[in-house]
Amino acid sequence: MEGFTTVAVSRETLAKLKDFREYGRESYDEILNKIMAMIKMAKTDSEGELNEETMNEIEKGRREIREGRGMSTKELMKKLGIE
Repeated sequence: MEGFTTVAVSRETLAKLKDFREYGRESYDEILNKIMAMIKMAKTDSEGELNEETMNEIEKGRREIREGRGMSTKELMKKLGIE
């Protein structure tokens, strides 16, 4: 792998990143790129613009995560019974 660097993240962030793995040997680079692509897709509507409702929902979600009210993918799957 060429052109890689080291990025410092907390152990908590690392654990959260691992929750996004779709397969065991998926690299953190792949995970981060997947997350960024999902965010980019979520930010745009059919005309490439965010509407006010979407912007409000995104900010609400970010605020909930900052306040520790988020849930990991594994926790959600367990809650929904789809482990």
